[in-house]
Amino acid sequence: MSQSKIRYKVQRDTRNVLRRVGMTTGSRLVVAVSGGQDSLALLYALHDLAAEFGFELHGAHVNHSLRGADSEADAAFVGQTFQSLDIPYTVEQADVSAFRETQKISLEDAARQLRYDFFARVVEQQGADFVALGHTSDDQAETVLLRVIRGAGLAGLRGMDFLSDAEFSGVRMKLLRPLLGVSRLETAEFCRTLGLQPRLDESNLSTEFSRNRVRLEILPQMEAINPAVKDSLVRLSHSMARDYPYLESQVDRVEESVITFRTEMVEIDRAAFTDLAPAIQHHLIRRAVLLAKRDLIDLTQSHVEEMVRLMLGQPGKFLNLPGGLQFLVSYDSGFI
Repeated sequence: MSQSKIRYKVQRDTRNVLRRVGMTTGSRLVVAVSGGQDSLALLYALHDLAAEFGFELHGAHVNHSLRGADSEADAAFVGQTFQSLDIPYTVEQADVSAFRETQKISLEDAARQLRYDFFARVVEQQGADFVALGHTSDDQAETVLLRVIRGAGLAGLRGMDFLSDAEFSGVRMKLLRPLLGVSRLETAEFCRTLGLQPRLDESNLSTEFSRNRVRLEILPQMEAINPAVKDSLVRLSHSMARDYPYLESQVDRVEESVITFRTEMVEIDRAAFTDLAPAIQHHLIRRAVLLAKRDLIDLTQSHVEEMVRLMLGQPGKFLNLPGGLQFLVSYDSGFI
């Protein structure tokens, strides 16, 4: 693809997403930039379109302190990039390793938690409307495959959406992903077209992390069978994203007659639950957990299936859920 065509393609896709989410004059976007090719392509595409849409940009970069001098160099590079584009920015350093030890979680999860907590603070400080992230179609394919491996249900197979809601550190924010229709090869070409030299995070080459193992080992083996497997995974996510809202609408119809939200507790009526179609039962369980803990982080399809089994079985059973919650079943109700 020629230089002019790749730049046009990335800008066109970004423009289409901005229109799709209803970007308006005066909106404020926090753009997350690591210094890699995807986030740089996002930054420059948004910078090119800022005047057209009338939005303001604020840059954000978190130094995870995992790679010593290289992490410091990444932060300096990103700061200089923001300055060259005359974009105000916030850079913060985080001790991911220490946080991992105190929380007893994986390095990936620790980095993600601190990163999004940082975004939440910047959103609050800047009064921003969106956080723009540089996820590409390759990231979408990897996400869907990871969720298949981990046993996700229909909701998980939707992958990432162009616009989604999230809450971190008590701050609700909208996550915007304009590059989901752009491949990693295209962001690399876009950066070359602009004469940019993205930073290389060597930790992305380590198979210690599950996403890297999918990217570097599993997907290449799958491509030997189906060279277009990434496209297939992305199409799967599109199919799930198209059909899932219908199931949610059916849950909306029955929620009030089945679920009661009480102080620090969600109650599910067993008799009403039993009368529902199995597909609705499973989605209603997810809705109940969402009401109880305000997110579905770490809730797997196995949890949902076991909760349905308990609802249809003998009373007196319980199940421990992510986030320190417990699900227990009496004669008449299930409680979270």
